[in-house]
Amino acid sequence: MFVTTANTSSSSGMRRSLRPLSSLIPVTSTARRLKFSTSRRLATCVGFPVFPALGEKSITPRDRGDDLQGEMAITLPDEAEAWISAYRRLLNDNDAFAEAASGWGVDFDGDFVLEIHPDDTYEGEPIYFYLALRDGACLDVDVLDDPNAVAHGYAIRGDYADWKRLIRGDLDIVTGVMTGVLEADGSTMRAMRYQDALVEMGNVAARLDTEFRY
Repeated sequence: MFVTTANTSSSSGMRRSLRPLSSLIPVTSTARRLKFSTSRRLATCVGFPVFPALGEKSITPRDRGDDLQGEMAITLPDEAEAWISAYRRLLNDNDAFAEAASGWGVDFDGDFVLEIHPDDTYEGEPIYFYLALRDGACLDVDVLDDPNAVAHGYAIRGDYADWKRLIRGDLDIVTGVMTGVLEADGSTMRAMRYQDALVEMGNVAARLDTEFRY
């Protein structure tokens, strides 16, 4: 089973090589949060914006890998660090994301943690991908032992099988959140302004040539 191979340097065992960007302001307790219920067929959505044209920009399976022709596929969960590093490179090479995410994280904490949780398909340890996002760029990434090891303003979490569908291009990230397949936390007011950037984050994942051990 997969266990995060990230190096640790503190007594707590958490990876501390990344620190929150000093210019970012953590989400306060008074900020409205995105809350989704997976117990219903459709998510119960509190204060989350209505996304127009769900799935409009999703990547089809045939589009996957066009950006990485000639490169070896990366296996999840075994090569988690290599995967998130390649994802960062593709995200930074994506003009649509740069435009849609312009201004993101400039005066607030726009960092993300993507949480992949065990399920019937994968019974190993959870995988926590950290992305430092600011003004249309991904400044750094990491694989965390603990999702709270670094401050972050947003999180998307779901089961391994559902992330597998998303990375294969079979699930729209926005549709996944709106239907409760994926759960999300973060400031609603800002998510309303940057919904296209969220879509592009999913599209970029679908372009990355990925193989799955489970």
